[in-house]
Amino acid sequence: MMDSIVIEPVVIPARISGMSSNRTISSVQLLLLNAIVCGLEFCASAGFTYIPPMLLKAGVEERYMSIILGLGPLLGFFLVPIIGRASDQCRSRYGRRRPFIFGLSLLVIVSLVMIPYGEYFGVYAFGDSDSSKNFGIFLLCTGVVILDFASEACLTPCEALLSDACKNTDKRERCFTYYSFMISLGGCIGYLITALDWRSSSVGMYFGGQEQSAFSLLIVLFMFTMFATLLVAEETSQRTFENKNDYVNLNGTKTDDNIPLIIEDKSKNGSLPSISLPERKMDHSVLSDVTSPRSILTILCARCGEMLPETVQNLLRIPVVLRPLAIANFCSWTSLMCFNLFYTDFVAHAVYKGNPNAPEDSPLRELYDEGVRMASWGLLFHCITSAIYAYYFIEKLIQSYGTKPVFMFGAISMTLSLMGMLVVPGIVFVNILASLTGFAYATLTTIPFLLVNSYHENKEVRLVEDINL
Repeated sequence: MMDSIVIEPVVIPARISGMSSNRTISSVQLLLLNAIVCGLEFCASAGFTYIPPMLLKAGVEERYMSIILGLGPLLGFFLVPIIGRASDQCRSRYGRRRPFIFGLSLLVIVSLVMIPYGEYFGVYAFGDSDSSKNFGIFLLCTGVVILDFASEACLTPCEALLSDACKNTDKRERCFTYYSFMISLGGCIGYLITALDWRSSSVGMYFGGQEQSAFSLLIVLFMFTMFATLLVAEETSQRTFENKNDYVNLNGTKTDDNIPLIIEDKSKNGSLPSISLPERKMDHSVLSDVTSPRSILTILCARCGEMLPETVQNLLRIPVVLRPLAIANFCSWTSLMCFNLFYTDFVAHAVYKGNPNAPEDSPLRELYDEGVRMASWGLLFHCITSAIYAYYFIEKLIQSYGTKPVFMFGAISMTLSLMGMLVVPGIVFVNILASLTGFAYATLTTIPFLLVNSYHENKEVRLVEDINL
């Protein structure tokens, strides 16, 4: 038995009892909670299948296209942490996550309208002139940036909503398996929409073309998934928690964040130990060393760090045990996102030898459009592989071999598949290799979340065990 324990101030549920699971959540509820994740994924997958060819057809050079495609992630790099923190502190009566999910979903819908119909808005505003064409290109590029940013940023409150809903339930260890499955299912739907030929159908004739038909269907389907998640999610307002005192400090009072809590084990009946705050004392030994060169350098480095953007500061404060995971996740997602963005253009150029800048209805232009459509089948198989692997196999493999070998398998399969596409540029072989990259996709949407959840849960368990000593 310990005499005293020093811990940092922390907020703990007042009704906590051994961290045991006391709630149940059904598989149908989990699927509906992840419905909007499925919607975001089929919007992003279908959208970014068409976006590179649409930018090239509009006359945007490839070097500028890469800049446009990079603006969305750049905005997300700076704004997503702010959105996440604002979501944690939100006091809306609709909950902490749903207001942000709804707002970002509206941005997704607006972008899905701007991308295919930007040219029509330009003609409506300026008539048939060069100004209308330039305005249409501007709306197309703006819609691309908004779609990229909003579809990625919206995943942050969605993941938090899922984690909140599954905490202390019987599904807390499997919740992100459903998440990965729904992402893969969304990719299947999105790539299937782009793989079908809508131009000769009644839908294509009504909406005016392949891209317009696909994006219009995406808008309708996405609205269904958005409302499914928003209606099934059960969130309690942060104000309710504060009023009911469900979340209190360890001693039921406000504490100074700079003062550690001292827990003295004086209880005899098994209840929580008593808690007291230590007095502030001046550490004269620290003051005597503050003028040393090493201390001055440390202070200067700390001051310089405070001047960095908050996102960069958060990256530098990643716990040491999670840094290898963060680096591996960063490199893996960089590779996977490049593959998803440029695969259709690669097939249309390298395999079908098409040209997006060729005149409309010319053989080279038709070859390019056919290559984009056939590449969509490869991305569809990629998502089917990911969905099957995530739902049926990855959890069993983790239990049998551990997380590290399973993660390495996903990374190696991705590397070998990309190398094979360069060696044998045939459409059948390339699409088969594209389907094998689904192993990496399922890995990246499952294992990192499981590891981070395990890290936080283990911290909570150790804290409660220490308190009960």
